[in-house]
Amino acid sequence: MGAQPKITRKPIKKRVKYCPICLSELTIVKGIYGWLVPEEYECPVCGYRGPIGLEKEQ
Repeated sequence: MGAQPKITRKPIKKRVKYCPICLSELTIVKGIYGWLVPEEYECPVCGYRGPIGLEKEQ
């Protein structure tokens, strides 16, 4: 048998979400979330709270 290929993983980038109202950085509201229930975000500036957060394209 030959040499096994080395498997490496790219580091996972943190996805920053922004408020759809004032474009401030959102925080995740603690709760039970997973594949069935979407995460809920909260804006510390304008008070927005909901499942929608904008991502900046790089």
